[in-house]
Amino acid sequence: MSLDNRIVEINVGGQLFSTTLKTVTSKCPKSNLALAVQSYCRGDEAKTERSGAIPYLRDSNQRMFIDRDSESFRSILDYLRTAEDITDEWIVCLLPLASDQFRLQQDAMFYGFHDLAAHLKKLSTKQSAGTHETYQVRCAVVYGC
Repeated sequence: MSLDNRIVEINVGGQLFSTTLKTVTSKCPKSNLALAVQSYCRGDEAKTERSGAIPYLRDSNQRMFIDRDSESFRSILDYLRTAEDITDEWIVCLLPLASDQFRLQQDAMFYGFHDLAAHLKKLSTKQSAGTHETYQVRCAVVYGC
């Protein structure tokens, strides 16, 4: 089995997520999350902080443990699994509440997904200007939300 197809179990805030190494590393191979997961897969925790990777521990089953919000991480995985470019409609459909979008923006920065964080920040500015309802209507039509 290719290392890219290796299944990785990540415990985030007590919630277990299963994904592949390829999913975590393909879209943003230099992200803090990708660097940490690669370090974990190599069993090389000592280099984690020096590489810029996010800090992690191992849980009681030796899985990677990240002490962050699990709901935001679910959205991060959705982002990594989405092949197309992220749109405002996609974000609003996934997370209709501005507070959830803000939390995702904070975690996107933490995990090193700066393009996603920047997109969320721009969306927040648009929503403040009153265009949020337009995205909700478009989301319902395009994505069936």
